[in-house]
Amino acid sequence: MKTRLILFLPLLWSLGAAQAQNLSPTAQALLLDKKIINAIEAGDHPAAADLFARRKEVEVAVSPAMQIAMARVYYALGDYLAAHARLTEYLNAAAPDSPHYDAALSMYIELEAKPEYLAQKEKWAEREILRWRKFIGCNVCPEMVVVPAGSFMMGSPSSEAGRYDDEDPVHRVTIAYSFAVGVFEVSFAQWDACVSDGGCNGYSPGDSRGWGRGNHPVINVSWEDAQSYLKWLSAKTGKSYRLLSESEWEYAARAGTTTAYHFGRSIASSQANYGRNIGKTAPVGSYPANGFGLHDMHGNVWEWVQDCWNDSYRGAPNGGSAWQSGDCSRRVLRGGSWSDDPWLLRSAYRDWVTSGNRNLNVGFRVARTLTP
Repeated sequence: MKTRLILFLPLLWSLGAAQAQNLSPTAQALLLDKKIINAIEAGDHPAAADLFARRKEVEVAVSPAMQIAMARVYYALGDYLAAHARLTEYLNAAAPDSPHYDAALSMYIELEAKPEYLAQKEKWAEREILRWRKFIGCNVCPEMVVVPAGSFMMGSPSSEAGRYDDEDPVHRVTIAYSFAVGVFEVSFAQWDACVSDGGCNGYSPGDSRGWGRGNHPVINVSWEDAQSYLKWLSAKTGKSYRLLSESEWEYAARAGTTTAYHFGRSIASSQANYGRNIGKTAPVGSYPANGFGLHDMHGNVWEWVQDCWNDSYRGAPNGGSAWQSGDCSRRVLRGGSWSDDPWLLRSAYRDWVTSGNRNLNVGFRVARTLTP
């Protein structure tokens, strides 16, 4: 059978693409392998890469020799991710005494340490995050969801019940980038993991009157405490975690809505934890998520954001960044809590507390900038 296929190759080579598609998978594979070899011998690496992309679609195993040859092609083209993939395929399938094994292993080790490969791998990981929308940076890290770029009107209209003057002037904010936001408020379990790992300055906040730790939102943490958690989380994951800016927070809370709450013009006790309905915090995620997949943006605990306090939006950033001027001894809180009246839970409502204050109705949520 081998001899007949080899004798048949000149005929395969003369066939057009449309005719080749009618061949058996084995014959298609032989035809493409021949074309790839010719392209490599001619030094036409881009053509070899294009042909190999078609070859991978044929349901016939790629030979070890071809895997090695294509690893060299991709390496020459600077596509180190593709070269790594081919080497991995080869090393997983080949025996250590195979003819090309040592060379493949040496090339693989070189790639693993190559800065250009590591940079490509990082970009690929970021693209996968954007593709799948949700991710967890480690087994004790907060679950994150990707919030898309967009534009919204920040603040509240004069017709909105319960509004305050510091929600003026209403202004357009354009967030021209996607960013990741914690699906839930940071929990006691996540905070305790930080402390156990030597982070968070060793501070173990109390859960107030025995309300529960574990999956309950961490409370009795100041803005400064939150920064210590973010420092630990960034070091643990190698990624830059932070608090949301105030405008990012409102954009994420609204999730495309323009009403007082992302649920609509009013809110009910089945939708959020507020008004002392249960008299304490609820486990994170106990209430429905908004359109971006974020839970408890209204109620449960107030959430620290990065911004310094300013008593209006005059001069506020309009591109999503935090406002780092004003009274920076006071930091902005958003979202309302388990103990608050419903109008304090509105998407536009804003308040402040001094950055060192610890309170039984204040927690936080994390964010992460994504690399384009």
